[in-house]
Amino acid sequence: MSPTLAALVIGTAAHGPSVHVCIAQGPPSHVLRSAAAARAAAAPLMGLLDGARSVADGAKSIADGVKAAYEDDSFVPEGFVRARHILFLASEGDCEAKAAALTARIERGEIDFDDAALRFSACPTRDLHGALGTFASLSRLREGTLSGDSMPYDGKDTAAFDRLVQTAEVGRLCTVASQWGTHIVLAPGLAVLLL
Repeated sequence: MSPTLAALVIGTAAHGPSVHVCIAQGPPSHVLRSAAAARAAAAPLMGLLDGARSVADGAKSIADGVKAAYEDDSFVPEGFVRARHILFLASEGDCEAKAAALTARIERGEIDFDDAALRFSACPTRDLHGALGTFASLSRLREGTLSGDSMPYDGKDTAAFDRLVQTAEVGRLCTVASQWGTHIVLAPGLAVLLL
């Protein structure tokens, strides 16, 4: 009786490396014929693996696209907006006049929005240059991209602010009154639904 021999056949193909294990009894020439037979028998399995690899590559491509979209500062999902604001508190008096004066300075180029938010806003987002992130409603900022401590707007009536940011012309400064005071709003990104 001939000894049992094992052969490991490693090859490459268009789909990448392949490995076949063949166990055969007999002289080395039988083992080589068996290795060829193992390769031929494994071909349908390799085709199936190629299909699975193609599906996995497609899924990875989709996941990479979604990740890139959320990391892209210009991406805003449907039903959401991205906005920045500067808040003048009503409790400090004459907030509408202060907002109008600062809006005029920004529009004349005397100060940019980032610096104005940092210097004048009473909102905790002043340290983010007034950025509220991407959100559906000011009252639900935590459901958007702004995370961390709670905001004074959480769960409050923010309908006037929400209407403004949903309809504002992109890049235009607007003001809106709320229960907190007067907001100067810059809406740099609205969702666009393409049909």
